[in-house]
Amino acid sequence: MTSFRDNILSGSPALTSAQSSLSPVVISRTFRFSGGSGTQNFVLPTGVENFDAKVYIVTNGSAATTDKITVSAAGTNMVTFSSMGSANGILRLTTTGLGVVTPVASAMVAPTTTAEVTAAATLLSVDGAAQYQLEVTYTRLRSNLISAP
Repeated sequence: MTSFRDNILSGSPALTSAQSSLSPVVISRTFRFSGGSGTQNFVLPTGVENFDAKVYIVTNGSAATTDKITVSAAGTNMVTFSSMGSANGILRLTTTGLGVVTPVASAMVAPTTTAEVTAAATLLSVDGAAQYQLEVTYTRLRSNLISAP
């Protein structure tokens, strides 16, 4: 069972059903980048699947900005946001004038199965004035399956 600081528990058995399961949960994390290049490390718990990400371009840089954010886990790139920083907006998918999104579906579907994995969000920036907020979301694998009657 995972216990979060706000007293939300993930993985508690449901008490009201004979077919109870360890509850799946969606988790969201936010990383703020400002003032140039940098890396922020985090840990993905066991049973992570359906990893996804988007970038909020909070403050754009110069018109020539070609900043790039890469999210990786256990040394494998999962998603890259590139050619961004010259306009404000939310980058969820490749958008002309905003940026390019390159997901690696095979890496995002189930980045962890039996152990925690160290992950990193890395910004390579050519313009220290640009500010970004990266949001990653993922679900936790359901720990037991309910069989059909």
